[in-house]
Amino acid sequence: MDLDALLRLHAGLPRQGPGSDDATRDALRTLGPFPRGARVLDLGCGPGRASLAVALSLDAPRILAVDLLEPFVEELRAAAAARGLSGSIEARVADMLATGEPPASADLVVCEGAIYAVGFERGLRAIHALMKPGGAAAVTDLAFTGADLPPDFAAYWRAAYPAMTTVSENVRVASAAGFDVVAARPLPARAWWDEYYGPLEARCRALAAEPTLRDAIASTREEIDVRRRHAEAYDSVSFLLRRAR
Repeated sequence: MDLDALLRLHAGLPRQGPGSDDATRDALRTLGPFPRGARVLDLGCGPGRASLAVALSLDAPRILAVDLLEPFVEELRAAAAARGLSGSIEARVADMLATGEPPASADLVVCEGAIYAVGFERGLRAIHALMKPGGAAAVTDLAFTGADLPPDFAAYWRAAYPAMTTVSENVRVASAAGFDVVAARPLPARAWWDEYYGPLEARCRALAAEPTLRDAIASTREEIDVRRRHAEAYDSVSFLLRRAR
């Protein structure tokens, strides 16, 4: 999907992947407590729902949220200002692998639904380098939950996300990257629909008559249809991690 089409379909929507404020807060409860003024990195922040949830949940956190797409960064800046959180959240256009932050400086790293862009193992090694010893990370990524995959489903994900693997393999990769895996927790079903696919489907309907978006809308609808037909075979999994070494 080209960038213009992506922004037409996604800009202004609550999220750019499965998730919920409740799931983010649950991850914080599982990984906490965190010190007052904890340094937090939100990598691939999109419109910043995770950053906002963290800012409202922790005691005076210092959050740096980065994303490559400036429109999403601007959305987060506006949302933070509207909630009086500009003093807690700095939103910056940057690559998640090149944040400019010093090594071993973060108490918490959050990466909700963005690590696929750089690869799970590569992303985890970059996250590990940014974390203080004993620091925590909450990383969500798509993963297969079973071995028996319907042929049409397997073919779809081989094309859409070739590196996608199983939950157990991602746990192994996280351990090899220097993490203790506290939990690997699938997101609840509503985390796919309430603030992600529901609003995205509505946007597709609203823009369906625009010929320049025909291919992007068809691709998006195919993705949503795969989720409806094969939800038992894969999930968005929250990997809750601590830096072990």
